[in-house]
Amino acid sequence: MPAGASAREQILDAAAALFARQGFSATTTRQIAEAAGLEQGSMFHYFPRKLDILGTLLDMSLPAVEHVAWLDGVDLPASEKLYLLCYRDTAAMCAEEHNLSALLNLPEAKPPNFEAFWAEEKKLRAAYSRYIAEGLADGSFGGMTLALATEMVIAMVESPMQWFRSGRDDAAETATAVASAALRLLLADRGDLDDTVARALDHLALAPSPAATGD
Repeated sequence: MPAGASAREQILDAAAALFARQGFSATTTRQIAEAAGLEQGSMFHYFPRKLDILGTLLDMSLPAVEHVAWLDGVDLPASEKLYLLCYRDTAAMCAEEHNLSALLNLPEAKPPNFEAFWAEEKKLRAAYSRYIAEGLADGSFGGMTLALATEMVIAMVESPMQWFRSGRDDAAETATAVASAALRLLLADRGDLDDTVARALDHLALAPSPAATGD
């Protein structure tokens, strides 16, 4: 947690660490407040319920949804859009200090809780499927069905939540490797991989930066 973090950010940071280490149910609001260096009563000014903290952390785990809005507005081949989405999604996941994406596996985070979050998560999955469908239609992708390709690509992107640990200094390298592997899986002509990645990365420099979270 950087120096000068707001009380709200301190609460979120403390809760993320506790939820990841001991689960949601076993974590008390008193523990969160103590870890954040706050009185328990003052914490409720920012988050009336523990579930509100979890909901905010879940929302913070989906910055790639904002990237989809940008990708949908630019004129790029489907192969480049898929690479950029895989790259940004993986990079965001690896940049998380407490592996927020793993919170999706908490029983308390599952539907029907947090309907708005799961609607956004569905949009992200739909974007993967849409770009893959476009690539299959234009012939740049091949070798498997849309459903299987979508599930395999998403599984590849989500895999770092199982093995990437905060504090590592190779988040960008990991994102490059995962996105390139996903593209290699689907390209009809794998000889196009290097050129496709190079063109996509040229456009990544023009993409908006992920929105900041917190107050």
